[in-house]
Amino acid sequence: MIVIPVKIPSITLASRPIAFASYRLSDGVTQSMLATFLSCRERSRLQLNNWEPSHSNTAAFIRGDLVHYALEHWYKNNQPSDIQEFLMRTETRWSTELIRRGPTDQQEMEDAKAMLESVFPSYCAFWCKRDSKIKFVELEKVFDIVWNGFRLRGKIDGLLLIN
Repeated sequence: MIVIPVKIPSITLASRPIAFASYRLSDGVTQSMLATFLSCRERSRLQLNNWEPSHSNTAAFIRGDLVHYALEHWYKNNQPSDIQEFLMRTETRWSTELIRRGPTDQQEMEDAKAMLESVFPSYCAFWCKRDSKIKFVELEKVFDIVWNGFRLRGKIDGLLLIN
């Protein structure tokens, strides 16, 4: 196991010291980690040392999470004909799951729903005819592989069966 040598900071909150664990290379590398490093090495270092908050509740993450959630369920349900009914059910399930994961800004959730309602019908009109000819083997596939000694992890939108 390779460990990146970093000094573990310690801070005090409510009279209790809190030490942040350092990032271990065995934790793996994601595309977003690489993109952050390429855009700003210092920001990447801070994130790896837990000095910057997670991106899990940003508006962009929330919108992307909802779009991928909707697409996954759209294709798993064989592209239901009533898009508005599908969106209503999907948004309700997604909201429940997102709130269960932790604190989330309600306004950002509502903005994400409004965005999905305006974009998704056009997406379906454009892509559904093409996608009906494709055999999806798996949707939103999580991968975790070792390549040249490095652990890479992330999510693939879909795996296709090509004849």
